[in-house]
Amino acid sequence: MQNFNNEIVKALEDIKGRRDEVSAEISRQQEEKEALEQQIAALSSKLTALNSTAAQPLESIAEHVQLRDTYDKTIAESESAYVKILESSQTLLHVLKREGATLTRRSFKS
Repeated sequence: MQNFNNEIVKALEDIKGRRDEVSAEISRQQEEKEALEQQIAALSSKLTALNSTAAQPLESIAEHVQLRDTYDKTIAESESAYVKILESSQTLLHVLKREGATLTRRSFKS
């Protein structure tokens, strides 16, 4: 009977040991799960932040395109005005040369 008693105590101790191992594994897995959930929450938060700011660069791009178009228009208008100034300058130079020549001829006639 003592033998049976010893075997029962040993069997119970073995079962308790296995239970403690399973409990330790459960604790380890729960800690890992909590860590993963925290990482998921942090990554979800970062993703949400990125998604909400993703529209801003698009607006910024649109604003920059509009600004570039304004520069293009200003440059085109300025170049056109510059060409007109050059043409006027050439005309003025031509008139001045012609008038200068006329005045020179008149002064030699006198």
